[in-house]
Amino acid sequence: NKTSEQADQDSQSATPEQTDWVKMRIVCHGPRIQISLNGVQTVDYIETEEGIPQVGVIALQIHSGKPAEAWYRNLRILGLD
Repeated sequence: NKTSEQADQDSQSATPEQTDWVKMRIVCHGPRIQISLNGVQTVDYIETEEGIPQVGVIALQIHSGKPAEAWYRNLRILGLD
């Protein structure tokens, strides 16, 4: 698994221009979560805390702070069969 520091270094190299669309891929399989931005893996995390649900709601958000917008396109949710 990548540490936060390693992920930060990788994600900086994957940081797009503000006007570019970002291609994000999120794979959740059991307790493992992998996230890639524009083809560069930025997160490879395994949840070890028992009691964390592995099913639930999928939501899109931006974090609090100064006013901002987030636009989404071509969203797809695929099974891992």
